[in-house]
Amino acid sequence: MARNSNSAPAVEAPAVEAPAVETAVEGKPAMKNYMKEMVKIRLFKDNDKYKDDLFVSVNGRTFQIKRGVEVEIPKAVEEVIRRSEEADLMTATLIAATESEYESKTDSIK
Repeated sequence: MARNSNSAPAVEAPAVEAPAVETAVEGKPAMKNYMKEMVKIRLFKDNDKYKDDLFVSVNGRTFQIKRGVEVEIPKAVEEVIRRSEEADLMTATLIAATESEYESKTDSIK
C-alpha cells in the first residue's frame, strides 16, 4: 500500500497477483524485488485538470495516489506513471507537428 509522510494514506484495492518467476543475476537483485522497492513521489496538483487522485494499476494491483502530498509507492507504480507521462509528451509533440503541417498545407492552398 502506498504511504505518505503526513499519514494521509493512498489506498490500494485488493487484487490477485499472478505468480512471477524471477531469478537473480550475480551481484544484482531479482527484478521482482527491485520493482517492489518503495520510492517517494509527489504528484502535481492544481485546481483544474490535476486535482483528483491518480489511479494506477500494475499486474492486477490498483493504487489510488493522492496529489500534492509526498507518498511512498512501489517502484513498479512509479515506472508506470513515468512511462505514461512520456507517452503524453510524445502524443502532444505529434499533435503539434501534425497541426503545424496542416496549417502550412492550408496556407499554401489559399
